[in-house]
Amino acid sequence: MIQKNGRGFILLALLIAGCVYSLQDYQNGIKKGIDLAGGTELLYEIPLENVPASQRSSVASDVKDVIARRFDSYGLKEISVAIAGSNRLQIQLPGFDNEELKRIKKQIEQAGELNIHLESAAEYSGQDVIAEIEQAMTRRDQAILAYNALPAEQQTEQNLPPELDRIVTYRRPDPDGLRGAPVVVENGPSMKVSGSFIQQAGSTFDQTGGPAVGFTFGGAGSTLFGNLTGENIGRNLAIVLDGVAVSVAVINDAIFGAGIISGTFTQKEVDDIVTLLRAGSLPTRPVPISQQTVGSVLGKESIDRGTQAMIIGFLLVIVFMVVYYRAAGLVANISLLFNLMLVLTLLVIFRNTLTFPGMAGLLLTVGMAVDANILIFERIREERDRGKELPAAFKSGFQRAFWTIFDANLTTLITAFVLFQFGTGAVKGFAVVLSFGIFTSFFCSIFVSRLLLSSLINSGIIKELKMTRLVSKTNIQFMSMRGVTRILSIVLVTAGVAFLLWRGPLAMGIDFTGGTKLSVNLTRPVSEVQLRSALGELSSADESVKFEDLQLQALGAQGLEDARRYSLKTKTLGASNDETEAFKTAVETLLASKGLLAPNAIEDVRIEAVAGVDGAADTHILKARLNALRVVGDSVEVGVTASMIEDAMIESGFPIASVTESVADRQDSEVVSFEITS
Repeated sequence: MIQKNGRGFILLALLIAGCVYSLQDYQNGIKKGIDLAGGTELLYEIPLENVPASQRSSVASDVKDVIARRFDSYGLKEISVAIAGSNRLQIQLPGFDNEELKRIKKQIEQAGELNIHLESAAEYSGQDVIAEIEQAMTRRDQAILAYNALPAEQQTEQNLPPELDRIVTYRRPDPDGLRGAPVVVENGPSMKVSGSFIQQAGSTFDQTGGPAVGFTFGGAGSTLFGNLTGENIGRNLAIVLDGVAVSVAVINDAIFGAGIISGTFTQKEVDDIVTLLRAGSLPTRPVPISQQTVGSVLGKESIDRGTQAMIIGFLLVIVFMVVYYRAAGLVANISLLFNLMLVLTLLVIFRNTLTFPGMAGLLLTVGMAVDANILIFERIREERDRGKELPAAFKSGFQRAFWTIFDANLTTLITAFVLFQFGTGAVKGFAVVLSFGIFTSFFCSIFVSRLLLSSLINSGIIKELKMTRLVSKTNIQFMSMRGVTRILSIVLVTAGVAFLLWRGPLAMGIDFTGGTKLSVNLTRPVSEVQLRSALGELSSADESVKFEDLQLQALGAQGLEDARRYSLKTKTLGASNDETEAFKTAVETLLASKGLLAPNAIEDVRIEAVAGVDGAADTHILKARLNALRVVGDSVEVGVTASMIEDAMIESGFPIASVTESVADRQDSEVVSFEITS
């Protein structure tokens, strides 16, 4: 045992050393999110001129979805993408440096359209032909406009303008930005394969060992690519990305299924191309309108109060563990501090952006870690009550608690996985922090706490684990109260559902409903607290119109500085036909009466919902968690399912917390309850 503990302490010492080394880069490794420290806001216009009429109604949503998928590679950076107005895109970024910001803007503005063409035959590659085709490019643009003006049913491949049969591309620019040599490629339907057939894309290496892009065609794409290459052996094949021939190579054999895009790429360029291919191409390129620095989404007062609440909650947990569990509680606190160190180390390693939801995830990690330790200590207490000696009770208590802790963490991990899969932005970041916390909490409770307690008990330093006992023995006949609890359950479920139906849209925040955004210029710099106080009397002349979920954000000022320009967002509800105008009028009237509004200082725009998680995520979570419960047993599955459905129906009517997370927590406690009685 001593030798085993010795190896454990060596491992623990190595982990602590690794954490200390990694946390030296804390400031660079973990950046604050836009809700805590502000960042940059980019505004883009989505041009509709070259978009077929049949697609214009959905093009803004399509562009947003593609760009959001491109940002999946920045999933831990908390980038927000929202539709503003009918054809504008608002993108908010945390504090990136200039180089990374430039790279992100390039990702936004690239169409990402990849096609694989045959290079024109030798007789078509002369400079005269190139000049002739270049002159035809103007006629081609006019032909495209005419094509887009056709009725939707006539916009077929057969009606494509003949000017598109052959096009001129150019090789990649050199380091000085000079355009490369022209390349004439065939553009007929049988002379190219669209990149939309690419099923998978990833980073790989070419024959020289340099970075390259590997891709795999699926289904019909594999057949088309095989036929194109098989019928044109010896000819050149050009891979064209957004009009640039990024790679030109000789076809040596028929290629089915997979290929490589090689060239003098850097690894970052390869990563960017992979991101474009995975996300798909844009139906139209967004045009940049403005770029500005923005302050934190949460005000100083909100951040301070939230931070204080977290610190107080953490300290209360620490004190409770020492007071109630004494020596064992002290060990649990040491394990808890190491747990937080591990989570922060992982955040540094993965360069996570820390947001307020992420901080809440850290506090949730504390709760999970303490919960596991309490479960272990209570099992040890039970074994002592049965008459076992402390070493035997310690061993048996850990063994009995292990699978209970494992099952509870597994169900929560399923929740985190589904949130990561279906979430975006802050939701995805929260899921990552939660996942880190699950793994570190499990490791610390099962390994660190056990290692420390085992050493103290075996060395004789701890001869008895004294714990406070508020209730000596419990023998509550719960089943005898089933009549009362059934009535109470029916009343609560009915009230929850009725309250949800009565509240309607009020039950959801601006992230889910969308709303109105105003940009306001003030006569002097004011703090977010001062402006919020001034807007405290905000109301509409139309009493049926209500403003909910008012959010303020400084423009042109980073962090928590005073500012002269602010963004105001609200969820406007009521009978008004023009809710945006009602909000604008109310703000203008109120601020003007207080001498804060500069002349002609309000710009307004309608914003769409920017919810961070797919509405189907709750369903996926519940299904996945129920499948996991089948491992435990049918009785558990039925009982926990009934309890979760009841809780969801009750809590859906009250603005307490996420129903998904409430159900997750409820299921964890139910699993523990069933396993304790088993």
